[in-house]
Amino acid sequence: MIIWGWRSKGEPEWSGIIECPQCSKWRLHYGVRVKRWFTLFFIPVFPLWGDSKVLCAVCLREEKLSSEAYAAVAQAAISNLKLADAGRRPELADQLLLDQNTEAG
Repeated sequence: MIIWGWRSKGEPEWSGIIECPQCSKWRLHYGVRVKRWFTLFFIPVFPLWGDSKVLCAVCLREEKLSSEAYAAVAQAAISNLKLADAGRRPELADQLLLDQNTEAG
């Protein structure tokens, strides 16, 4: 008997701040490239296809994007995170601090 199937593997490539359509707030998001692999006896043999996804860290909403859109969102999210850290977008930094305190307490 031959056991075959597929599984998906992905790791976050970047994190940054963008507005979540579901939360309606500026939230931390992760960019993930997911690859689906053909497996033989539970061992990944070769990749079947890949997806680019953006994942909200709070509500876990996933959105599949094209490669071009994924790159554009990544650049915007990373620059927003840098601006919030530098104090140039204080509303983002304040919102993130409020969200973290609300979720922790």
